[in-house]
Amino acid sequence: MKNSPIEMLYHEFRDTIDTKKNNKEYFRLLHDAARYSEYLIKTLPKKQRKQFINYENCCVGIEAEEGRHCFREGFLMGIRLAAEVFLSTEDK
Repeated sequence: MKNSPIEMLYHEFRDTIDTKKNNKEYFRLLHDAARYSEYLIKTLPKKQRKQFINYENCCVGIEAEEGRHCFREGFLMGIRLAAEVFLSTEDK
């Protein structure tokens, strides 16, 4: 099946990954965030520096959990859509 829903979802997912790899704005923001974080860490006293690093680590963990949740929900939605398409074609 050349244009099956699964193939379409795969190509859409692959295109999304390729878009992120080639997104200059994403990498500029990532670079800026790292630069500002390093600058801020250097200006903080030792105790606050440790607290800020712990805060950053928590933010990274939250972002990772949100990413996993979004991927899971999107994947399940795609599976439901594919199942609905396949089941509706069986009735015809």
